[in-house]
Amino acid sequence: MSTRVYTGFKFVSRSMRDIVIALGSIKTDIEQLQRNRYLKAYACLLVSLLDRSQSAIESGKTGGMVSAMPGRQVRDGIQKRQAHVRATLERDPAVDLEVELRCWYSQLRDEVIGYAYGEFDGEVLRLLIEKGVATNYAYWNSTDPDEDVPENEWEQRKAAWNEALDDKSGACFVFRYDGRMADLPLTWAELEPLVPSLDFRASELAESDLFSSWYEALPDKSADSADVLNRHSEFRRLLREDPTMKEKLSAEIERRKLLLVKGEALDNARKQKQLLVPLRDFD
Repeated sequence: MSTRVYTGFKFVSRSMRDIVIALGSIKTDIEQLQRNRYLKAYACLLVSLLDRSQSAIESGKTGGMVSAMPGRQVRDGIQKRQAHVRATLERDPAVDLEVELRCWYSQLRDEVIGYAYGEFDGEVLRLLIEKGVATNYAYWNSTDPDEDVPENEWEQRKAAWNEALDDKSGACFVFRYDGRMADLPLTWAELEPLVPSLDFRASELAESDLFSSWYEALPDKSADSADVLNRHSEFRRLLREDPTMKEKLSAEIERRKLLLVKGEALDNARKQKQLLVPLRDFD
């Protein structure tokens, strides 16, 4: 049996009452982790929406654009993606905020063990340990044991985890934090530090636009997606090796940096109705 429990932990207390109280005491901390991830997703999607919409207007490609407030579009877009995750169980790490602590009582150890489950489970595990609620109790049998864990303890962990994962009694219990409070109204002060850098935004946009113009100019292109992927690999090679292409990209990045909305103007822009590329075109 292959067992990998990288985010395994063991509660400091053996009392279920004390465990519930301890988890209640860190509920706010877990919600803050969820809030931070929501803000990061919001910030990244907001600038992508504004930047691509600005580029489309500049190039005269306004067909299909919609009139809307960017902030509302981003919020609605995140909610739709989260609903899709819940309905299909498909992964979407940027917007999946749900955290679960899946736990068992180990008769062998007379302790409650569990593991963090979610798209940022490592952060949750660190929080549990830092707050003194649990200690690390990871286990995996497909690699060499952790040098910091004595061999006899490693064997105990193996027995405890095999006992838990083989249990068919349904004794597993789950503490769940759904993250639905993370999309409360936000302020620019908490959003601003998470906005991607101007260099990153300009580079993303410049490279995308340069590829589009380069591809459109090809005399032998085809309409299928495989051709686009193959051509993009060729384009990436040119960016690495062709001095002229490098110069074009560098010049376009600098031009974009002067035009992109930045600073508090971003906060104002997210609240103003304007022409936007539909989120479905790139989310």
